[in-house]
Amino acid sequence: NAGVGIPPRRAVSAQGYELAMAVNHLAHALLVRRLLPRLEQSAEARVVVVASEAAGAATDEFIVADDLSRPLERAVYDGLSAYADSKLANMLFTLSLNREFARREQRHITAIALHPGAYWSNLSTGIGTSGHWLHYANVLLDWLGFFKSLEAGAATSFFALTAPLADLPDVMLKDCQAWTLPAASPATKILANDTLRELFDKRTRAILHTYML
Repeated sequence: NAGVGIPPRRAVSAQGYELAMAVNHLAHALLVRRLLPRLEQSAEARVVVVASEAAGAATDEFIVADDLSRPLERAVYDGLSAYADSKLANMLFTLSLNREFARREQRHITAIALHPGAYWSNLSTGIGTSGHWLHYANVLLDWLGFFKSLEAGAATSFFALTAPLADLPDVMLKDCQAWTLPAASPATKILANDTLRELFDKRTRAILHTYML
């Protein structure tokens, strides 16, 4: 669950990809792809993907781009949108893995995405530096008791890792229970769109191919 929060300004990875997408999706996808041969040899395996309900704010703009980032023609970089896009990418990747496992009849492996809830961590402190509105917003939310404790924030991840596979829902998890994005969310429509899901898979695989060699 290494990740970046809402970047206050646009940055790119060493490979040239928008930072939120690079860290929150591409790096994890590469790790999973490299681990798959070991998972396939296990008696039981699972891939737990820490997504976020922030994915509900994503659109399909990043999917149609070769580098999985929104067009640079936008006058102002929107860190929240970039974070939302990367979290929707987490969910799309989870669906892609499960389709792949089903196609190969690998019933001993499953992937599940979850929303851990908001909690104060290095991810929270890193999304806005002193002087940026995100920093002050997080300080205020923390003072109001909005953030979960670290233990509560980790609970759903722990449940996904340790619960019997039969107890895990086909949909996502939140607060250790089955959960989905709101039906009216644009992201929900994207998750249900075969064409966009296949295009996302194609983009991700093309990017990762270079680093799988």
